[in-house]
This record gives sequence, C-alpha cells and structure tokens, in this order.
Amino acid sequence: MPRYTAKLSPGSFRELAEKVRKYRLSLNDKCEEFVYRLSEIGLQKAKSILIEHIETGQTIGSLRIENDSDGKVTKIAVVVESNAILFLEFGTGLVANSGEKNPKASELGYGPGTYSDGEKGKGHWNDPNGWWYQKEEGGKWYHTHGIEACMPMYKASVEMRDKIVKIAREVFGND
Repeated sequence: MPRYTAKLSPGSFRELAEKVRKYRLSLNDKCEEFVYRLSEIGLQKAKSILIEHIETGQTIGSLRIENDSDGKVTKIAVVVESNAILFLEFGTGLVANSGEKNPKASELGYGPGTYSDGEKGKGHWNDPNGWWYQKEEGGKWYHTHGIEACMPMYKASVEMRDKIVKIAREVFGND
C-alpha cells in the first residue's frame, strides 16, 4: 500500500480517508492485473520453450491461461494439455538420464522410465540401443535414445518467480 500522510486537522483526515478509499476500490483491479501479468509471463516462457523443442504445433496441444472467477480472480493457472508434456517436462530415455533434470521430478514421482510403461524399469527407456516409435501421421518409424527435459512448465514457474517483485512494484507501487 502506498504511504499517505495527513496533518492533524479534520480536512486533512478526510483527504486521507478518500485516498485510502480510492486505493481500496482499485485493489481488486490491481490484483487481477498482477496475476494476469505474471501468468502471461509464464505462458510466453512455456510457449517459447515448447516451440523451440517440437517438430509440429500438433505436439503442443493446448497452452493457455485459465482462471476461476466470479467477478474476482480467485485462481489463475498456465495450463498445457498435450500427450507429450511429461516427456518434454521430464525427458525420456538415456538422453534424459544423462542430461539436465527437472528439479521437481523426484518430488512429483517422474523421470526416465517412470511413465512410459507404468512401472520404472519396464520397457525400453534405458536400452543402450534406443528404441523405435511410430508417428500417427504416415506410419513412418523413427529411432531414438530419448529426449532431454526441456522443462517448459518448471522454467515458466521460475520466470514468474523471478519477476514477481518487479511486477508487484509496477502494479501496486503507482499510487
């Protein structure tokens, strides 16, 4: 909240009360602007990472900002719906096992071999020869040793965290 000062007089206290009332009325709009600006930063960061690491837009699925609101913002989220998001977020195969790891992987129970066949160690995730997979369109087979974790959602959350104070100052510090 901005700092307001008042002299010890009835007129000055009325002016102060009016300033506080105006600030209070603007607070809901400021809170909405704050969360939307932060979520937009997260959305753009996740989108830029996904675009950089995919072959077609089809892999992304849906990436959007979602809010739960009844006139006041109560919850806002950057949402991605994709069949490939876990692979992109946590990586797959030996490539992921040797590359940069998502710091949230163990906390969330994800990592190479944890979701491809439902049980860690099953399947070919750690096969030194890699594995083959077929894309839906065209039926062509491709060989892979996996992919590194590009972590679009984790990196989006870090970007939002790193800019939270700056955005708060811009939105709430103008009065």
